[in-house]
Amino acid sequence: MAQRNLEAFKRQVDQLHQDARRQAGQPLPQPELMADFIISVGQGIGRMSREAFAMKHGISTHFARAIGNEDGTLTQFGRWLLRNDSSN
Repeated sequence: MAQRNLEAFKRQVDQLHQDARRQAGQPLPQPELMADFIISVGQGIGRMSREAFAMKHGISTHFARAIGNEDGTLTQFGRWLLRNDSSN
């Protein structure tokens, strides 16, 4: 499982590198791009960023921002959704 996750991560980094090359004309160095990706996925304190949460759960980053704050707490809308969740 860990090996598959690592391979998927490497593919994502490669794709980001290709996208950056197309958009900017000048590619970012691979290590710099990888560092940017890691920073955007993890916040350095064992908590997922909203963008990573959105990717993991297949929701838009706009929706992730609507339900969660940058510090990992729920927004007022996120708390309302949790209270009114009928799937439980």
